[in-house]
Amino acid sequence: KTRDLLASGDTRMVVTEVEYFFSICRSLIDLFQEIACKLWDKLTLYSRCLPVKKALRKSFREMVLYEGRLVEKEELQARFGLPGPWADFYLRHAEFFLQIRKFRDNIVHSGSQVQTIFSNENGYLVNLNFKPFEDMKVWREADKGNNDLVPLMPALGMVAFKTLLVCEDFSTMMEGSFEFS
Repeated sequence: KTRDLLASGDTRMVVTEVEYFFSICRSLIDLFQEIACKLWDKLTLYSRCLPVKKALRKSFREMVLYEGRLVEKEELQARFGLPGPWADFYLRHAEFFLQIRKFRDNIVHSGSQVQTIFSNENGYLVNLNFKPFEDMKVWREADKGNNDLVPLMPALGMVAFKTLLVCEDFSTMMEGSFEFS
């Protein structure tokens, strides 16, 4: 185990890895958005009910935020000519994206860091009232220890799962909305 190998200083290393993990997940969603843009450019929409198709933004943030606020479905459809299921996709994942973006931006642009990570014989623990963990509802009551300490791994698992879910949900939406030959 890492804790056994390092003896001390392991929690600082874990803090750095958690920060990096959030940055990677945020970057994956933007890389995914680049793929979505390429696919969108290749699609031909035949419905006369849709507005004119326009180029998508290169970042997920620019898709879900407009003038500093979360967009609505009708705005996405009007601004980009998106079919309803495609607009719904962005809105389903906007809150999660904005959470990890806020955390990552605080680290990269504001110099903040993950608050203290603790270590015990069962692994690494975080206080569920500290950022970015206070909004994550992944722990059972039985997981809570003294001082509201909870295991770190369920939080990281949830972030990884939701990041991959963005890609899977997009694939499912595309498969259900478009005919591929």
